[in-house]
Amino acid sequence: MDKDILVDNSKGQGLIEVIIAIGIIVTGLTADLSLAQSSIKATNLSDKRITAANLSREGLEVAQNIRDSNWLNASSRGFDDGLVGPSDDHTARPSLDTTTGTWTLDYTPSDIDTCSQNGSCRVYQVGNTTYTNYYTVGARATDFHRVLYLNEICTDNSTCTDGICGLLTSCGAEGKIGVQAVSHVRWFERGNEHDISMELRLYDWRDIPVGY
Repeated sequence: MDKDILVDNSKGQGLIEVIIAIGIIVTGLTADLSLAQSSIKATNLSDKRITAANLSREGLEVAQNIRDSNWLNASSRGFDDGLVGPSDDHTARPSLDTTTGTWTLDYTPSDIDTCSQNGSCRVYQVGNTTYTNYYTVGARATDFHRVLYLNEICTDNSTCTDGICGLLTSCGAEGKIGVQAVSHVRWFERGNEHDISMELRLYDWRDIPVGY
């Protein structure tokens, strides 16, 4: 006489349920970790963008302060003294002397592509809030590089686009009435290149021809 054999599979079913539950939990944790990591990356990038924007703005302020200082000493200076290099250079890095608190423009770098690779326009941090392109003892190298482009603004548009000449072009006989300052900041993060630039036009408004 055949007898039915009953097999208790409750233990096997319980093990399968545990494995499925663990899989669901692991999947959820992985998603949460990925989201947290993405959030951290976004926060870091946002913080660096803010710093880069402040550095770019600071570069423009340095150029403006030099122009304004020249106005205060108009009898012995042109409005653009210090806003062009000794060899008619138009690319500079703003450098702060932390001892005297004086800003100057160093016309060593050629362009942001070159100097961000060789480190000649790197920004250094002194203390918690001070940044400069000039290395001093105790300064910490940052991920940022900064260059200030100082293009001439001319009275005549025939040679230069909208009156603004490029780095290798001067107004010449057309007459220089201002400087277009472009502060360019670059930094690298996880192998990616990021850039921020701001522009300010500085005019010698006292000598601009009537009707310009």
